[in-house]
Amino acid sequence: MTINNKKSINKLAIISTLLLSSCSSMPDALFPNGRPASHYEKMTVDQISSKVKVEYNDTENQTEYRSPKIESWKTRYLLRGWRVDKDKKVVNQLYLTLFYNDRSWRNYNSAISNGIKLKVKSLEKEVSSCSMQVIGYSCNYMETVGVSLPSGYLDNSKDGVRFRISSKAGKSKSVNLSGKYVKAYLSRLN
Repeated sequence: MTINNKKSINKLAIISTLLLSSCSSMPDALFPNGRPASHYEKMTVDQISSKVKVEYNDTENQTEYRSPKIESWKTRYLLRGWRVDKDKKVVNQLYLTLFYNDRSWRNYNSAISNGIKLKVKSLEKEVSSCSMQVIGYSCNYMETVGVSLPSGYLDNSKDGVRFRISSKAGKSKSVNLSGKYVKAYLSRLN
């Protein structure tokens, strides 16, 4: 083996070591706006609960609740709620952003969970880029929706809950909230 080959091997070893040592920060790079669900599975209910944001909105005279964001492949979601001072009842919502590449908007408009049809409201839509593909012209889309959760719905879902959201284009996506995540959010509502 020549000296130049040894230097190349040493450089390669150093680069490999640096790359492997940076893998511990990969989740932050992959999930810049939230954490994967598996991150919260390693935590206790109290630890997750400490990450639920509670803020009072003087303008609206209401308390607002926001669970930590969960991000998975092409999906970002969280639970959020509002308690109006005079009412004392919390209105909860699954806040869901879906990312996809397709030829046109999917228009997510319905959701079902535990056999219950849930009201879906479109909140935001965005196209980030379009290009010619093998299948034809396609774009990267983002749709954000709010799924209204009936009063007491989460109280009955402390073991976890699964949502299936569907679109006018016939596409659907499943979202799972663990029992820990739901309990942590509910613990901050009291």
